[in-house]
Amino acid sequence: MAIINVTKNSFLVAERIHSIIPEKFAHYKRLKKEHQNTTSLVDLTYGKSVRSIVFTDSGHMFLLALPVEKIFEKIRKVNS
Repeated sequence: MAIINVTKNSFLVAERIHSIIPEKFAHYKRLKKEHQNTTSLVDLTYGKSVRSIVFTDSGHMFLLALPVEKIFEKIRKVNS
């Protein structure tokens, strides 16, 4: 099980990540609105601007302040 650090005290299991998209993705606002009133939206930005969105196989949507490239780098690092 590969665990990646996405913020100072928050971690994600790399195998559970389904997709990662940048916040500039055209449907980001619609997706955020759909998940807004549910427990499946997890904001891990700690007040910073959203730079990427991670979807897991459990249906959760994580808002992160890390850019997509940095997340890919962390996944590659733990998988090697």
